[in-house]
Amino acid sequence: MVNEPRVYQLVTYAPGFIKFRISGNLESDPAELIWADYNDGLWKLEINGEPSPLLFGPARTRRFTATSGDVVEMTYAGPLSRIWRR
Repeated sequence: MVNEPRVYQLVTYAPGFIKFRISGNLESDPAELIWADYNDGLWKLEINGEPSPLLFGPARTRRFTATSGDVVEMTYAGPLSRIWRR
């Protein structure tokens, strides 16, 4: 497994929605990727418009598998206020 940052093109970043495209040719496609932000279990993942599993990574980060050129969308399915988060 190669542990290195992956280049991506950010399309949208909002409190309840993130959309980006994985850039370039990854050395090992598909690759397991970590989005270094907290996963409270209420995020939903779509890759190229299809539902995909969003797993818990180290320290409860978001972990998923993607390939170069994939469009990744994460949508928050819970309340945006931290008061209501676990």
